[in-house]
Amino acid sequence: MKKLVFISFLLGGIFGATSCEDALQEEVFDFLSPSALENSPEGANFILQGVYSTLNSEVFQYDVMNRFGNMDEDHVTGPTWILGGIGSGNFTIPGEAYIRERTWGGYYKMVHRANVGIEAVEKMTFDEERRKDFMGHFQFLKAYAYFKLVTLYGKIPLMDKSLGAGADSQQPRQDLQKVYTEIIDLLKKAEGNLYKRNNPNFVTGRISKGGASALLVKVYSTIAASSLANAQVTFHGGPARNPDASLKATPNEITVTKKVVAGYEVFNSAEYFKLARDKAKEVMQGGEFVLFPTFMENWTVANRNKGEHIWMLQALTNGNNGTASGTNNWYLGYMNAAGEIANGRWVGCRDHWYELFEDDKDERVVKGVMHRWNQWGSINYYPPKHAAKVAAKDPLYGYTGAETYYADRVDFYKAHLTKFGAVSDNKTDRDDFHFPLLRYADIVLLYAEAENEVNGGPNAEAYAALNSIRKRSKASEVSGLNQQRFRSFVIEERARELALEQNRRWDLIRWGIYLDAMNAIGVDENNITKRREEKNLLMPVPEQEIITNKNFGPQNPGW
Repeated sequence: MKKLVFISFLLGGIFGATSCEDALQEEVFDFLSPSALENSPEGANFILQGVYSTLNSEVFQYDVMNRFGNMDEDHVTGPTWILGGIGSGNFTIPGEAYIRERTWGGYYKMVHRANVGIEAVEKMTFDEERRKDFMGHFQFLKAYAYFKLVTLYGKIPLMDKSLGAGADSQQPRQDLQKVYTEIIDLLKKAEGNLYKRNNPNFVTGRISKGGASALLVKVYSTIAASSLANAQVTFHGGPARNPDASLKATPNEITVTKKVVAGYEVFNSAEYFKLARDKAKEVMQGGEFVLFPTFMENWTVANRNKGEHIWMLQALTNGNNGTASGTNNWYLGYMNAAGEIANGRWVGCRDHWYELFEDDKDERVVKGVMHRWNQWGSINYYPPKHAAKVAAKDPLYGYTGAETYYADRVDFYKAHLTKFGAVSDNKTDRDDFHFPLLRYADIVLLYAEAENEVNGGPNAEAYAALNSIRKRSKASEVSGLNQQRFRSFVIEERARELALEQNRRWDLIRWGIYLDAMNAIGVDENNITKRREEKNLLMPVPEQEIITNKNFGPQNPGW
């Protein structure tokens, strides 16, 4: 059989190579014939699988996005050996260089592979509807990679075509307006090309038309909130400890005037809030997605890729670092044969995050937090304020009275979320947790957010959207808020609903309150430094990119 040769980037320059010539390598595949690849659904699918696989093989491999996506925010905590780098604002420590490189390089590899797919499918002539769907996938994935890059790094290079099609790898960074114009254009094209979920040819686990629309909601919401000036936001935060060093039981209420995010001054906030509102409403009325009746129904193996899961990481159960995920290990730990936590369980949410909920009522903490577990030969409980519930053997949390709380251990100053237990085998440290990349609840809350801004305060539709999220978790419904209070409540509702799903840092930054929230804490319960500077608003670009790309320009400010 003839061999197929693709030209692809390594991780250098934009993909990590040491020179322009080094940026090329041949990837040889010998299990498809050239004719099949050139003009058939199988050929297009072969390329598409390579783009989707970048998430597993680069961006999420070795849990890179567990650090970049979740560690740098106000509600996360854990031991210093996990959060002493990115989690403490130290974005350039040598030991985490591979995280920076795989994030930047991984997303640009996705861009490159998507370009290869677009160029290949443009020349194909099989069934037009199927051909358009493949094109929509490539357009969406390219837009998704750009969106992750621009929110992490600010100005970024744009790659209009693949290296094999004559692209120059020495691309300058582009202003945010040009980057977002490209992202929006790609997503609009993807909307027009992709299948809906009910199409018989739709492949479960991939993106659909409604998924492209959902990402547009997040893009519009980013621009809208980032460019809004002089709005007030109230959040709960502040010091983790009292002056006597004891744990501070409840967070402070803090109100700040948000800042316009640098680079977003050129956008019209009102225009983009309306675009976000209208597009979110379109998704909500489109019929592709629906909220599960209860919050915990999101987190079962049987419900993957269904209901409100718009798009998930398709991890596999084989222990292979290229396809399996360590997410369950990081956030919940894995078990031994005796049913005890054998290892992991390193990262969780802070006590002050737990205080955002109605204890004994909201299922996102009643069932969504691990309250009782076996480890180190003892039965332990969380949170510390549940001492009386333990003594009373409260059945709501499964307490038996035998539990112990170790107040001096870092392991107990954090809430561990049971959502991360949705794996096929919880006795392995790398398994098949399907990380939610886009979830419908996220879009419903962004609709409520945008409706409030467009109308100068919450209307019935905004309340209905917000309360649809709260009611299914048995939380109290909300009413009677002014615009500022509703805005602030939705931001914190997102922290409750989407905890550790890589949204909180994005929310803090686009709403211009990242520095306020982080610096109000200072140092958290586990001695993790939360103090931040202006430079922390953007991640540092890998040095290799700046060295090899002569047109790139300077490093992000402060790095």
